[in-house]
Amino acid sequence: MQRLATTLIAFAALALPGVAMAAAPIALPKGKAWEHKQTKLKVPAVVDGFARYEAADYGSSQSDVMFQYRDTVSETRVTLYLYRAGSASVPIWADRAESSIAANAAAYGTLDKDGRRFSFYTPWSNAPNSAVRVTFPLSGKGVSATGLMLAKRGEWLIKIRMTSNRLDAASVEARLASFFAGLAFKPDKVGAEPAYAIQLCPDRLPATEASLVERGKDDGVMAGALINSIAPMPAKNKPERAPVYCRDAASEGLYGVYRPGGAMDRYLLAIGDGGVTMTVGRDALGELSGQREARFSPTLLTAERAVGFAPYTALPSPKQVMRSLNAAKPIWARSRLPGKEKEIQIIM
Repeated sequence: MQRLATTLIAFAALALPGVAMAAAPIALPKGKAWEHKQTKLKVPAVVDGFARYEAADYGSSQSDVMFQYRDTVSETRVTLYLYRAGSASVPIWADRAESSIAANAAAYGTLDKDGRRFSFYTPWSNAPNSAVRVTFPLSGKGVSATGLMLAKRGEWLIKIRMTSNRLDAASVEARLASFFAGLAFKPDKVGAEPAYAIQLCPDRLPATEASLVERGKDDGVMAGALINSIAPMPAKNKPERAPVYCRDAASEGLYGVYRPGGAMDRYLLAIGDGGVTMTVGRDALGELSGQREARFSPTLLTAERAVGFAPYTALPSPKQVMRSLNAAKPIWARSRLPGKEKEIQIIM
């Protein structure tokens, strides 16, 4: 599974104690809703004719949880994900999920890309057209259609993956909406901005091989680590006006490269399709010291942690960052869990 493989890659890069390495089963109350402790959302035992039968936590804090449902009448299966992504961007993660569907379609049959259905959806009144639905017809191995829906609730993403042996793509699209409605998840107070379809960037990032910043006697790397690690987390009680991202041509199967507003001095790596991101751009010390002392730091964001790596003297290419991910050692780490955001670890 690409989600688990991505999680293991990211966790291997952290090399930090207390990080879960595999999904742990969640004990479900029979016939009753299960309450998510961080959001207080209740996950029903039955949704729109689908019966819940399995659940798992991809961490240790319910920051990335999964639930399996099935409808034996229509021979349709649903996987529901509730997770805190590194960047809670519906457009980016819908784009990655669609890429994952295309990459894994052969296991279920032949994907009819010409039959693709893409639509926006309003999950709550304060989040008009903020969700995305994508469905495809399938043929050849007894599976008729597959698709997904992705919605944002605060810093959380709600993803529904649906695959059917009987329903066509239009029916899967409708059942995605009725399944979401059946969850009866309450909206948050902030709402969400309208989603959009990711477009290819008109140009591409240069394949730059950058050098790591050398540690001197004044240890600017350490100073940068301290500044970056204490930078404030995004406010949770204010609407976030996110930039419009485009997909860079440097994107590959395991990861997508996304540039805010087409910027050439920073980018976001969406690794896999499960919410793990690596942001690469000027670090706080580089911003404070001006162009002459510019440095560019990679920061890994999982559902539970933010982890910083040593800065580069120039913007490294996505391929270089991914190549060094497992070999690089973190220089700072911070919890992303509620009430623990001030738990900072300087690892140098």
